[in-house]
Amino acid sequence: MKIKYLAVAVIGIIIIGLVPATGHAVILDFEFDVAIASLLNTEDPNYGGFTWDGFIVRNIDSYNTNYTNTQTAPSGNHVVSNFSGVLSTSFGGQVVDLQGAMFSTWPEFDNHAVWSATSVTMEGYLGGSLVGSSTLANLTKNFQALNTNFGSFVDEVRIISSASGHYWFMDNLSYNTVPEPSTLLLLGTGLIGLAGFRRKFRS
Repeated sequence: MKIKYLAVAVIGIIIIGLVPATGHAVILDFEFDVAIASLLNTEDPNYGGFTWDGFIVRNIDSYNTNYTNTQTAPSGNHVVSNFSGVLSTSFGGQVVDLQGAMFSTWPEFDNHAVWSATSVTMEGYLGGSLVGSSTLANLTKNFQALNTNFGSFVDEVRIISSASGHYWFMDNLSYNTVPEPSTLLLLGTGLIGLAGFRRKFRS
């Protein structure tokens, strides 16, 4: 009997290994009550459960007026960009399955200006080690999807602009949460318990 329960336990562990280790899908749209621009850390220093370094929230409608653009944000009318055109920004603090984000350049007259980023790169790190990198080239005023497909969880993401002083806009950052280990343990315990109950019921 013990051998049979051990076999059930092993099967339960195998099943846990086959269950995708992702929780629920999350999309951050950066919709804050900002008239023109404000540091993201000022609006919410723990937005989405992350810590943010070098991001500013911008009201794209205001920038359309000031820079004679006709941009449309993927969600609402707020986006984030690299503060002061810094070359590298980052966010992290929790382990996630990053899916990607929507990016555009910061244009003027709907075209590239001297400050407009021409490309953007997302780098994913886990425990300080680089696990993947994806680049979106030829940024325009139109938002495009940058899909990461790192093949690994990440706990830090760095966004690299085409050059220092070159700005990008980002919206709809998407990722899947990762279940706590206790959640997977509970799943395995439930499977083993269910198997034991079915055996007792049949007898």
